[in-house]
Amino acid sequence: MTARSVTGSSDSLLTGAFNFRDLGGLPTVDGTRLRRGRLFRSDTLQALTAHDEQLLFEELGVRCILDLRTASEAATEGGPVHGDTCYVNIPLQSVQNSQSASRPRLADIYLHHLDDDSNLPKAVELLARLLPRPTVVHCASGKDRTGIVAALVLGLVGATREAIISDYLRSGPNMPPIIERFRSYRLPDELFHCTESAIVTFLDAVEQRYGGFAGWARQAGISEAAVSRLRQALTEPRPEPDEPQPDESGAPSSPRGTG
Repeated sequence: MTARSVTGSSDSLLTGAFNFRDLGGLPTVDGTRLRRGRLFRSDTLQALTAHDEQLLFEELGVRCILDLRTASEAATEGGPVHGDTCYVNIPLQSVQNSQSASRPRLADIYLHHLDDDSNLPKAVELLARLLPRPTVVHCASGKDRTGIVAALVLGLVGATREAIISDYLRSGPNMPPIIERFRSYRLPDELFHCTESAIVTFLDAVEQRYGGFAGWARQAGISEAAVSRLRQALTEPRPEPDEPQPDESGAPSSPRGTG
């Protein structure tokens, strides 16, 4: 497959976070969609404006934050503190710390997390407990650590493969201001790329090594009850057979023969 990367302008809802978005609306394999306003993904929340915080906590009603940054990142960079919002830090190794002299590909870093990072299943299982309260999961750039957690959660609740890939690639246009934010880290530019080949390699490994998302969850020790809670919290109920299905705009479609 030809590597595809995405460029363009940021579509983040927040001024101080450049890679923030709602995972709601993504299609599932059984014809439903993910609920809106339940699970959000983002880059670091350390530079939110007062308006951002009002939007995040008051209008969107976010009540939980899952921070995937390392303890040192979280301590150095900080983040918002708001009322009774639940904050949990489950650190996944950063791309910066994943580097070696050989500069591994992003896909290799993702596969290391998949196979060897014991905190990855902990993060997924924690989300099952935090939801259905509106929750943000984030790291530094919102692309890599957040991207693989989002991909696994989306896969476990039945999002289509195309939706998972498309969501990952949406981070591409949001990278330029994030690159500037972390310029002092002197990271190789390729680590900020958002290529289809990286997420496809990850998804293929889930299928080939574990037999799919459910197989990965079982081997990682994630309970079936946790997976069921994720599905219940994040997916819309399947419509009754005679209930009109929503079209792409979200409006019910007209019954056949009525216009």
